[in-house]
Amino acid sequence: MSFWRRVWHHLRRGPFQTLAAILAAFSVFLMATSFIFLLLTLFGAVRYFESRPELSAFLKDNVKQARVEQLIKNLRREPGIKEVRYISKDDALKIYRRLNKDNPLLLEMVTADVLPASIEVSASSPVSLQMVAKKLQNNKDLFEDIYFPKQVIEFLSRLVTILEWTGGGLLVFLGLYSLVTIMVVVGMKIALFSEEIEVLRLLGAGGKYIAGPFLFEGIFYNLAGFFLGSGSLLALIFIERSRIMAIFQQLSLPLPDGRLLACGLLFEGVFAVLVGFLASFLAVRRYLK
Repeated sequence: MSFWRRVWHHLRRGPFQTLAAILAAFSVFLMATSFIFLLLTLFGAVRYFESRPELSAFLKDNVKQARVEQLIKNLRREPGIKEVRYISKDDALKIYRRLNKDNPLLLEMVTADVLPASIEVSASSPVSLQMVAKKLQNNKDLFEDIYFPKQVIEFLSRLVTILEWTGGGLLVFLGLYSLVTIMVVVGMKIALFSEEIEVLRLLGAGGKYIAGPFLFEGIFYNLAGFFLGSGSLLALIFIERSRIMAIFQQLSLPLPDGRLLACGLLFEGVFAVLVGFLASFLAVRRYLK
């Protein structure tokens, strides 16, 4: 009997054990792929805010126009500043109407007098923008509020760091879970084939010939779980891609980098093969005497 026929014979002989191992691997790689997608989303958000640093300073109603114009000229001389824009009350109303065009009730309730004029500043880096923010905060008589996404960047950066450490711990846990599950299943398969193994030994079969299908089983379980788990999540993302893209566009965030996602999936595949082989190898050494 050829090697692949013997592997198929092993898998078919214990269908419930095979199904249990595949389901365990499926849950492992579904969680792992979901975590990778979440981490790449947050990583992309951090890069987006760092590459497009902007500040919005909302002016008080009693500020004279001449003082505002002088402030804008001074800001444009600051190092690292890319652009300074003045948003009048009428411009703010146009923006408000565009953002709420699907809600007539909100449009009726707001006029230009209600909305504040503002100054929007774009910089080449968050550091340059932070220096401008400190200078604007010294002119408290001019501004009602100053919005600077420094807190957002810092929060997302901390969150990515936490998720990286959490991901390392999760990877170890999922790896051990998959390892132990496959070891137990392969050990049960060895016990199931004990009589057949004895017959093969009496016929002079070598250890590699007997152990080969069992070693491949662990790889098969993990690869099947990897393709099912990752494939299910990717299929769900593909089916709901219009809604997902709408959410990202609404939040003004870029989609996760496809190349990084592909690298993450490749790492998962290699991880699946290595853990599956190690689990089978340990089970064979322990149970195949």
